[in-house]
Amino acid sequence: MKEQVIAELRQQFEQQVEDAVTPYQRFIPVGVAFILLGILAAIMRLFSWLPTLILRAILAILTACHVTSGVTETKEARRLTID
Repeated sequence: MKEQVIAELRQQFEQQVEDAVTPYQRFIPVGVAFILLGILAAIMRLFSWLPTLILRAILAILTACHVTSGVTETKEARRLTID
């Protein structure tokens, strides 16, 4: 008897959940896509500093080995101002 009641409650619950989700089923792929895009964007933000760090290390090594050198340049600039 107890198992029957539990089985009936479970079936009713599953039916209610199915009825509640059915109108929104077409939005599930879009929601999953937005969630995955957000996760990938967060991962990209976390690791975006890595290429800069690697390039700085490579350039520092090349400069220390006298393969490259730093050159300072000045450029003539024209600036517009409001009078």
